[in-house]
Amino acid sequence: MVVTSPVHIEAELLARRRHADHLFELEFRVNRAVAGARPGQFVMLGPIGELALDPFLCRPFSIYRADGEKLSLLVAVVGRGTRLLLEIEPPARLGMLGPLGNGFRVPAAAREIVLVAGGLGVAPLAFLAERLARQGRSVLLVVGVRSAAGLPPLRWLVERGVQVEVASEDGSRGRRGTAIDVLGRLLAGRQLPADSTYLAGCGPRAMLQALHRLTKQRGWQVEVSLENRMACGTGACLGCTLQLAGGENARVCREGPVFAAGEVFL
Repeated sequence: MVVTSPVHIEAELLARRRHADHLFELEFRVNRAVAGARPGQFVMLGPIGELALDPFLCRPFSIYRADGEKLSLLVAVVGRGTRLLLEIEPPARLGMLGPLGNGFRVPAAAREIVLVAGGLGVAPLAFLAERLARQGRSVLLVVGVRSAAGLPPLRWLVERGVQVEVASEDGSRGRRGTAIDVLGRLLAGRQLPADSTYLAGCGPRAMLQALHRLTKQRGWQVEVSLENRMACGTGACLGCTLQLAGGENARVCREGPVFAAGEVFL
């Protein structure tokens, strides 16, 4: 697959939709280079002009949906930067750099596809699930949240043929427990062939490590998308560098954010 080189554009903010407590979807009109991103890639987003001086740094966001010249991001209010970003009223223009990073690598032979999301990790996995469903492939998406108040709408995925299972820690939606708890119950007793099973996860590091522990003896291909803090998004600042399980260093924004689980965890 040809990977489009990242470009810096002025993206047109078309709509802002509130989905849950402190969780919003921002929809943009972009050029086809950015809209051609692969699931798992991300963009750097920030104000332009005088607004760009405060806060100075752009923020990284996984791509949630992309279709034609429209692209959507899921944004949670976690600090001053995201709060100021969400105060910008559409229509407006924001600076966007992308697509960045390496996306998911789903084998063509994969027949059993399981995606596991924790919190905002649902964004890149929803994008991946929709693309796979569009290809006619069977996909199970397990989404873990603390409560129903943090759950984005998922009916659009169900309508596209994705099987969605929700795990909430307080039991307010779907099955009680974490995403890994629910995944373990769903996989119990199932003998999935190693050469045609693929799993991917995105969420807190502890969740991804638990996913690796649960699956590493099965011989499946498992990928994880990391959520490290980033400053530049291009690998220049080295701010998102981490040490892999083998001892070598990697930049999450450049060599990732998607890695084989065995590269990251022992």
